[in-house]
Amino acid sequence: MTNQSGRISRRRFLTLAGSAAVLGLPWRGHCASGLPVREVRILSTHHHDPGAFTQGLLLADGLLYESTGGYGHSDVRKVEPQTGRVLLRHDLPKEYFGEGLARVGKTLYQLTWREGTALLYDAETLNPTGRLAYSGEGWGLAWDGQRFFMSDGSAHITTRNRDFRKEAATMVTGDHGPVDQLNELELIPGALLANVWQSWRVAYIDMKSGRVVLWLDLTPLRDDMERRGERYGVANGLAWDGPGGRLLVTGKNWPTLYAVRF
Repeated sequence: MTNQSGRISRRRFLTLAGSAAVLGLPWRGHCASGLPVREVRILSTHHHDPGAFTQGLLLADGLLYESTGGYGHSDVRKVEPQTGRVLLRHDLPKEYFGEGLARVGKTLYQLTWREGTALLYDAETLNPTGRLAYSGEGWGLAWDGQRFFMSDGSAHITTRNRDFRKEAATMVTGDHGPVDQLNELELIPGALLANVWQSWRVAYIDMKSGRVVLWLDLTPLRDDMERRGERYGVANGLAWDGPGGRLLVTGKNWPTLYAVRF
């Protein structure tokens, strides 16, 4: 998920090398399909609440904001990223299943899975401030300074205005057609990142064209948790740290938050 710390550029990259240059990153690796694959490199590890069924994650003002899911177990919380300490939490009513999360100014927007409701909160206090309706399922959410990007588990990314009215839908495609199961979303300069449900892949998407231009490989995180004998669910949680040039990654019921580069 993305906070409103500045407007994200949405211009199309003319080459894959141009995409990497924006982030100052080297290219390495190719998959059999022809799309490049970049394995993430672990910079540091931090505690993460293993009881958190992570559905949305963002970094703003030095703090993590996290949405967790599960009927009767969903919440929205503020977390100290270095320690994993939960500073503040608001529990959702038991009829809501929390999903993607985005911040617009001083307001948090939290999707719900099948309830067709976006829940709004004051970002400082986490006090509820309103609700907005939408149709379909809610999975991932991000904000680029002008509009929301929303996933619903399909191959489509929907854009919505600040009032949550639908503007357009873009089909995300790879070498072999539509890429579905798009889940948690995060905007980085010039691209949209998306966890793919039940996989260790993150799609790096040019949203001008809807094309996946490369895959990020999270298997080093899985291997690290297995070496330490940790239990974990699926990868689902991306937060871009622009000043640090790093990506924060976690997952459902993971005991660890990873800072990575790619």
